[in-house]
Amino acid sequence: MRKQIRRNKDGSHYFSFIYFDESQGKDVRVPRAEIQRRFGRDINNEEDAKIVMKLLDAQYENLADKIAKRMEWEKKYYNFARLLETYTKKQMKAAPNSYKNSIHYLKHYVLHYFLNLKACNNLELWYSLYDNFRDWLEDEAKLVKQPNQKISYGTKNHCIKSLNTFMRHLYKNRMISNLLICQKFPTYKLGERTIEDVIKHEEMESVYRNLKKLKHIEEAIFFRMLYFTGMRFNEGLGISIADLFTGHVQDEAFHRTLKTHKINYFGYIILASQPTHETRALRNEFGKIDRKPLKGRKKISEKYARVVIIPDETLWKELITLYNEKVDFFENSRLGDNPSDYALFDEIDRTTSARKLKQAFEKSNLPYRSWHCCRHSCATNIVGKTGDYQLARRWLGHNSMLVIERYIHTHQAMIRKARQTKANNKGFRKIELGAHH
Repeated sequence: MRKQIRRNKDGSHYFSFIYFDESQGKDVRVPRAEIQRRFGRDINNEEDAKIVMKLLDAQYENLADKIAKRMEWEKKYYNFARLLETYTKKQMKAAPNSYKNSIHYLKHYVLHYFLNLKACNNLELWYSLYDNFRDWLEDEAKLVKQPNQKISYGTKNHCIKSLNTFMRHLYKNRMISNLLICQKFPTYKLGERTIEDVIKHEEMESVYRNLKKLKHIEEAIFFRMLYFTGMRFNEGLGISIADLFTGHVQDEAFHRTLKTHKINYFGYIILASQPTHETRALRNEFGKIDRKPLKGRKKISEKYARVVIIPDETLWKELITLYNEKVDFFENSRLGDNPSDYALFDEIDRTTSARKLKQAFEKSNLPYRSWHCCRHSCATNIVGKTGDYQLARRWLGHNSMLVIERYIHTHQAMIRKARQTKANNKGFRKIELGAHH
């Protein structure tokens, strides 16, 4: 564990703490929000920093021991360690942008369960433990770095997916004679959201105003942008001067669809990539933004790009202001010659932005909703306003209609709630028999 002084915009400083994560093989910074949550404030003097460092040393040493125990199978079953190494190399080629997560689930959950907990090194017999594996994921599996916290519903299915992908690899390479797939948990529960997650327009305006009152200007614009565009947090964070356009979209079919639904817009974004965040910050050590394909896309190209319209005039004016500021920087070559390195929301910190958003919700006397709820709200509004599920799918960049169905159900639930409110307020009138139009 080591400490590092970091500077705030106002010139004040605080201590940040860095430890070596053996599971990733690199230095990792302890999130500032975690320090604030645990100690109630930033650490800004040397004596407190030394005390905190000792406490963190003990915490992360204990965590390292627990992670090491999860990886005991590597020493017990050398053939599996070699097999994983070979499999990892193939996955790097097959899925260069997503293999790391898959390997993480495989190492720390799948192999940990079948080899450490069940001591079953016969791959042909793994299928007989599938139901037990699902029960373990459901009742006992914990986060690797937060051993007291159970894994999420989505993580359970990611673990099963990594198991099935691994078994397909083994079958294809004739290492097992039969391919039997482990059943995933029901998809209707995956990422389930309710009407309580939908941010109403007047709530958005209130939170937007309070973010500005709290002097979180970029976060205010960012919040409004996610609300009206439905972009994911990381997608929005990577928007640069190379991505913003005026006029109407070049895709005439898309333009006609928007016109049919009377959806006006003031400009648009062509979204083709997102930041990789190989480091905690937006930029790498050379001040550049490393990028990767959008979620579910194979590579960065025009073929896989998504058009995102700006349907709100206030948002458009805000974006133009940010855009012009960054163009000035570009003309002075402050960050090099690549326009994609001039991100509009360069000052937003992934760690502290959620805290700032919570402050604005509290100031608005509203229950907190995360950044991702902006996407959920946008999707629900599109479905409700147009009834065009294909438009919602294209707007949000979803590959599957199963995901869009969640927004359909949410919108239907909102209608039911409105009707129930009307009934409770005795807003219904009797209908006479025989009356028709």
